[in-house]
Order: sequence, then structure tokens, then C-alpha cells
Amino acid sequence: MDWRRSSQFKIISDWEKTTEIGDRAELAELPENSSCGRSSTRARPLHWAECQQFDRCFITEMRRRAAESDIIIVNHHLFCADWR
Repeated sequence: MDWRRSSQFKIISDWEKTTEIGDRAELAELPENSSCGRSSTRARPLHWAECQQFDRCFITEMRRRAAESDIIIVNHHLFCADWR
């Protein structure tokens, strides 16, 4: 791992301990073109709930909040993400 990627990982590691929503926009110091800190909303692995980070996962929390909401406003990418 090169030093830039290592320092970017440290930024993410420190941030994830304090963020409440996990929004990438909170990381102004992380370059937009960084490959660190990208997440995926693709289909869940078969043993998703067995993941050690399941309860504190930002995607899990986002899905829980969405399920409890009466109105959800999303862009077309999120709207179409679960269509299959």
C-alpha cells in the first residue's frame, strides 16, 4: 500500500469512529478520485447478517431508516439500484 492510500485509509478509519450517518460528503479532506472509502449497495452476500460489522454498518442503518420512513427522496441511481 503506498503512503497516499495509507494516509487516506487513516482519515477514513478516524472518521468512521465519529460519524453518525457515514456520508462520504463529510470527508472533505479525502480526494474525490480516491479509491478508498467507496462502498457498494449491490446485493447482500448470503451471510450478510453474520458480518461482524452488521449492526454498525452505515448501509444497514440507511436501509433500516428507509424501511421506517413514509417518504423517501432518492436520485435515479438509488431508485433503480434494487431493480432486478
